[in-house]
Amino acid sequence: GVRFKMSPYRGSLEISGGNDISQPYALSADAYTGKSSSSLDMLAGGMSLALDFDSDKTSLRRISQATLCRYNEYKHSWEQLNQVDSAQTTAVSAVVNRLGRYVVIGSRR
Repeated sequence: GVRFKMSPYRGSLEISGGNDISQPYALSADAYTGKSSSSLDMLAGGMSLALDFDSDKTSLRRISQATLCRYNEYKHSWEQLNQVDSAQTTAVSAVVNRLGRYVVIGSRR
């Protein structure tokens, strides 16, 4: 079987060129076969991930765009998945097939 876990991420985000405007989350999964287990990095198919962001924080910081991002552990950088106009909504979503750290990053662009 597989155990999937989504939990708040408490470590350093190392964001450059933007501000985190949502709670960061860590997505992880372990595959179990008998008494052994192994960590998974990718899903067999895509799943929809939607994260809410703080509209008060976006207004206060004059943020105009909100982007759902995933941290690439190999490149040590945040990859953009989907972007929305932060004045029009308070959530951003994307179909993802990778596990890891996710957060909404706001920018003034």
